[in-house]
Amino acid sequence: MEVLNIVRDVVCGLEYLHRIGFAHCDIKCENVVIVDGKAKLIDFSGMYSVNVNNPVTATTISFLPQGTSTKQALTIVEALEEKKFGSFTDIWAVGMMSIVLLLGVKSVWTAEPDNVLQHIKNKDYLDLIPDTISEQLKLVIVTCLCR
Repeated sequence: MEVLNIVRDVVCGLEYLHRIGFAHCDIKCENVVIVDGKAKLIDFSGMYSVNVNNPVTATTISFLPQGTSTKQALTIVEALEEKKFGSFTDIWAVGMMSIVLLLGVKSVWTAEPDNVLQHIKNKDYLDLIPDTISEQLKLVIVTCLCR
């Protein structure tokens, strides 16, 4: 299954969750399965009810980065530092998950959480996007990460 199709299916699932007021809060490759040629989200144990004016607060970060950003990229850093997650962190995580799928690795960074936050602050993840992918997929990933 192509990465673009996986991303499309995951985003469709997230769109539904977000529309009904929930954030998954643990988007990563391990929480996506392929069923009948479609990517499906699993593991809703970290899901939270989302109020746009009051983002979710988590006590731990099980996967850095855990989430997505439809806000400025710096917002993800603030969210991770303050451990506040919501639908915007889900979208950011889709971008990171896409890079992991393209690179065929388990994680893009193996550093300590503080070093990972520095990578995120520096937007180092943009350098990880392969040049060999389609412009369409590149646009989707960059939009998830920097919008």
